[in-house]
Amino acid sequence: LLGCLWRGSSAYLRRNTSLYTLRQAIPDLEEFHPERRIHRTLRGELVASKSELLISTRLAAHSVPYLYERPLKAADGSVRRPDFTIPVETPDPGFVYWEHWGMIGDPVYDASVKRRREWYRKHGFFDRLIETDEVGGLDVQKIDQIIRDRLLP
Repeated sequence: LLGCLWRGSSAYLRRNTSLYTLRQAIPDLEEFHPERRIHRTLRGELVASKSELLISTRLAAHSVPYLYERPLKAADGSVRRPDFTIPVETPDPGFVYWEHWGMIGDPVYDASVKRRREWYRKHGFFDRLIETDEVGGLDVQKIDQIIRDRLLP
């Protein structure tokens, strides 16, 4: 049943045509894995890891709104799904993107992190990127400090 709720199971979203408007299929539907979302947040949404669950809980505790894995499209049409997209009003209105690198130390994952960081740099999102990892363990106080420093007015 959860697979049917996945946007990737929609034939409509895979189409590049429409009778009414010009539209383009969502390019990264195949990269999205709903079966990995197994942890339920306070808001009732499913996330992929316990670390993301903790971050979403801390964001909720600070009353910070967020969108989970919202597609972020660059000018060239390439797409990434930051773990969290957070609307901010100060100092620069817009969005902040939070990526949690949970498997640092795995060579395949590290190469993926390098490619994703380069994507954020190339497309001008790097200055709006918050990065966390679990090197030395996951630290709730560090997460709270990041929220206070980068997201709260």
